[in-house]
Amino acid sequence: MDGSQQSLEAVSSFFDSPKVHIERIPIGQGIPLGIERISNAEIGIGGAYGTWGDDYDNEALPHLLERRLGEPLNGEEILNLSELGFIHRHHLPKLSDEENIELEVKVGARFLCEAARACGWEPAEVQGVVVGTTVPVVDDYTERIAREAGIPDSALKVSVHKACDGSVAGLNLALNPNVPINERLVHNLAEEFYGKKVLVGGIEGLSRMIIQSRDKNAIQLFANGAWVIGVIPGKTMKFLVGKTH
Repeated sequence: MDGSQQSLEAVSSFFDSPKVHIERIPIGQGIPLGIERISNAEIGIGGAYGTWGDDYDNEALPHLLERRLGEPLNGEEILNLSELGFIHRHHLPKLSDEENIELEVKVGARFLCEAARACGWEPAEVQGVVVGTTVPVVDDYTERIAREAGIPDSALKVSVHKACDGSVAGLNLALNPNVPINERLVHNLAEEFYGKKVLVGGIEGLSRMIIQSRDKNAIQLFANGAWVIGVIPGKTMKFLVGKTH
C-alpha cells in the first residue's frame, strides 16, 4: 500500500466530522443519520448532504457481505475500493417493507428541511421540489417527504428516475427552458420555477435494494447517500448551456 492509499484508509467516518449533525431515527434498533449543512451567502445557495445506516469501512464491508450472503468471499471478489476513493459505506440492517418506507420518508424529509434552512428558508416557503431517486421506496416518495417536511401542498413536486444521473437531470429540468414538453413532462419546469424557492437533489437508499440482488460488486459499491440544495432559478443559479434531454 503506497502513501496515498494509507492516507485514504485513515479517513474517519463521515459521522465523526465535527460539522455533521447526528441523530438516531427510532426504527428497528435505531438508524443513525448524519447531515451536514453547507451554504454560500454571497450567491444565496445552501444545502445539505449526508448518509444514514451503520458505517462499514473497507475492512469491515466484506464481513457484512459474508453475513448477508451466507457464504465466504474469495480474494478476487473483494474490490479494492480505496483505489476508487471509496472508504466507507453505510448499510441498513434488515427491515420490513413498512419500516423501510417509514425510514426513507423520515430521512428524505430531514434532508429537505435542512437544505431549506441552509438557505434561510422555512419549509413552508418552498415552492418546488425536484428529487432524483433510482428506485424509490414507494411510488409517491417525493410527495410524501415534502408533506412530512411541512412543504405546502401547492408546491410542485417532481421525481426523476435516471439512476446516477437523476439529481443532475433534475437540476437541468429546473433550469433549462429548452427542455421539450411531452406526454411525460407536462410542465416547462424552468418556466414554472423561475424566481421561486426550489429544492433540488438526489436521495438514494440503495442498501435497501441491492442486498436483494446478491450482486457482490453492487453491494460493495453502493449504499445510502443524499444531497439537496436550495436554488432560485434565474436569480441564485442561471442556465448557461445544456441538452434538451
